Amino acid sequence: MIALGHGLWVKTFAGTLEREMAAALREVLGEQADEAAVAGIGDNAWLTSSDQVNRLVYAVNEKYTAIISKEAAKAAKQIGVRMDDLGDRPRVRMMMSAKVNHMARSMAATSKKRLDDIRDRLASGEITQAQADAEVKQAFGFDTDASTATAAGRDRYDNARANLAAETEGQRAATTGQRLAWRESGIVRELKWVAVMDGRTCMFCAQLHGSTVPIDEVWFNQDETQIVTDAAGREHRLTYSYDKLDGPPVHPRCRCKLVPVLVRGTRRRDKR
Repeated sequence: MIALGHGLWVKTFAGTLEREMAAALREVLGEQADEAAVAGIGDNAWLTSSDQVNRLVYAVNEKYTAIISKEAAKAAKQIGVRMDDLGDRPRVRMMMSAKVNHMARSMAATSKKRLDDIRDRLASGEITQAQADAEVKQAFGFDTDASTATAAGRDRYDNARANLAAETEGQRAATTGQRLAWRESGIVRELKWVAVMDGRTCMFCAQLHGSTVPIDEVWFNQDETQIVTDAAGREHRLTYSYDKLDGPPVHPRCRCKLVPVLVRGTRRRDKR
């Protein structure tokens, strides 16, 4: 048995935790979009205030940590161990909290950057006030095309940003849970990167395929750059500015997974 790939991940969680996380994010982003429309586009620093970051944290914390816990339990079972108290361990709880806060700060910073861009283009005359007003909701990820309306009120508009964030962060949470369980087990020495190698595999995932790192190390630290040379000799670069790369996803809708490599002499018990 190996770790969940992206396809199985979607089938397992898309109807539950991931969908609930998207709904929670959609609600907060909708409230922020309304507040931005009332406040006007000016000093957008309020979006990255501790109050706004905490709104995002409170919205997703329960779902995010639930994904980590579920994946940790599965990862432990995969190598034949039980760690019922994993979520109560101080170091693990600290890691969970750090991951949720990092996601919230990143989303807040993205919202501010998008509004700053609208403000600057308005000031330069590139867009009109009416265009700027129309772009505010779009900046928070809402589809403002009435033809795509699916329900009444603000919620009738889909929010691609919330949906994609929930899917991507859900996969990051899954990786966090797996790594926590395997590290705490004491019997996993390395992690192996496994990509789905087909015509849709990106060059960065393909380069990582089959590579391993010690259980306490990562593939790339934050702000480090992965360089891939294609068949024509051209270099392609991907800088991991969001966070370190300690496992999938490399990008949204990544299909990669991790496989634990046990300490020599350790036998994996059969699944029961």
